[in-house]
Amino acid sequence: MPTAEMVMAEERLRKITAGARDAIVSGNDTVAAGLPPEIAAAREFYAALGREFAPDPGTRIEAVTVGGVPCELVRAEESVEERSVVLLHGGGWLAGRAAEYRQLAGRLAKVTGARVIVPDYRLAPEDKFPAALEDICAVYRGLLDEGVNPAALAIGGSSAGSALSLAALVVTRGEGRPMPAAVYNISPAVDLTASSPSLNDPSHPDFIAPEVLRHVYKNYLGDHDPADPLASPVFADLTGLPPLHVEVGGAERLVDDATLLVERARSCGVTATLEIVDGGIHAFPFAAPESPEAAASIERIGHHIVTAFNGRS
Repeated sequence: MPTAEMVMAEERLRKITAGARDAIVSGNDTVAAGLPPEIAAAREFYAALGREFAPDPGTRIEAVTVGGVPCELVRAEESVEERSVVLLHGGGWLAGRAAEYRQLAGRLAKVTGARVIVPDYRLAPEDKFPAALEDICAVYRGLLDEGVNPAALAIGGSSAGSALSLAALVVTRGEGRPMPAAVYNISPAVDLTASSPSLNDPSHPDFIAPEVLRHVYKNYLGDHDPADPLASPVFADLTGLPPLHVEVGGAERLVDDATLLVERARSCGVTATLEIVDGGIHAFPFAAPESPEAAASIERIGHHIVTAFNGRS
């Protein structure tokens, strides 16, 4: 059973969601700019997350450009320049910014002893698929071109960022570029056909309705085929990718996306581990400052990355 702290932290996340919707009803600049209200609401939701979950003391943040893509470089006191972790934010490819992930990035920096690079990739509907993927591929190439050691490099993300991390590795593997030491996923949204059983279960407790997810996917893809492996990496040939660790909440609709992804990775010869956290909602590690389960999730990701670094050194 989830702890009382986790229940309280997740209730806080739900209240932030409600606050974002209230902001849309009252009107704001994002709506005035001509975006559909639901996308404006999503962007306000992530902005609220960034305000509510501020980075821990000692976190250092620097604006940088990698491969032509604006990024934030986040360091903790434990960070060393020889280790690098790429964190790809979530937001359904429609919302989210690097600045809103500073708390999570800082904690990843702390548990891995790495500097964490958080790209501000292009968002839909202004820039639909494959714009975001092109940006992440550019960041990965840019890091290698800068001399970053792939044996001390990891990449991953949350939700939409998980799909981008896997697709970027599939692309750059095809170019003959070296793979990083590790990849990690949080609440991966990796099947944009929206066909997984948990997503379509009418009795599922997740507060994110399946029709909302389908609408998000459509806004990102436009008329592009959702079964394209670069949009839905659960259908990709993952052969040759580095060890994968996946964290997912047991109470989120994407739990079967995560399970099927790990099965797919293993069938392609990839070492893959899965942690299903009882009672966890979508992207629950955001609640790490208040939830022991969320904090433990980040520790497991850190252990996965550091173990891979040590194994490749």
